[in-house]
Amino acid sequence: MVGKIGCGKTSLVSLLARLTEFSSGELLINGKDIRTFEPAELRSSMGLVTQDAFIMTGTIKNNVTLGREGFEGRALETALRVSQLKHDLAKFPKGLETSVGTRGFTLSGGQKQRVSIARAILSRPDLLLFDDATSAMDAQTEENFWKAFREELPDAICLIATHRVKTIEHADLILALDEGRLTEKGTHAELIALGGLYKQIYERQKLEEEFAPKEAA
Repeated sequence: MVGKIGCGKTSLVSLLARLTEFSSGELLINGKDIRTFEPAELRSSMGLVTQDAFIMTGTIKNNVTLGREGFEGRALETALRVSQLKHDLAKFPKGLETSVGTRGFTLSGGQKQRVSIARAILSRPDLLLFDDATSAMDAQTEENFWKAFREELPDAICLIATHRVKTIEHADLILALDEGRLTEKGTHAELIALGGLYKQIYERQKLEEEFAPKEAA
């Protein structure tokens, strides 16, 4: 999903995770109304990553595993590698056992998101919900993450909400939202050819990138 800030992307993610309830209409997963699922049951089958990553006081490892048994070894190594968190571990004094402080104050915004992503993909849930989950990452780190994600989890069902076209241009299906309504859907090429809202967002962001200050080599 893509759209301007305030168009309803986060609201839809919240509805899917039953963090927000609704009184009219319906929302289906595999043809079944989500209100027929217990919230705990529904959330246990999902991995949710938000823009403001939730980090607890404790170690990096505890934040990734949340005390879940059976997710050590290869599963943990894969989650660290795909999320790009593995590249940060060498910078921490005790690696995975490094304490992150209250609400993760020792971590950067991008590092918090990488911890949250590693946590979400560790158990390989049925559905991954990413709500601006890579917004604090630099362009190269985000590109490396999505490349590793597609290679390691090619069949993962992932709903991505973002305001950045680059984040979703390789998605199988893109939904363009405007003021809480679905206005367009299709692949990146189809929506560019359509010449509507999605193309406007894409061209504006492309111009912003071209005129952005260049980083020193």
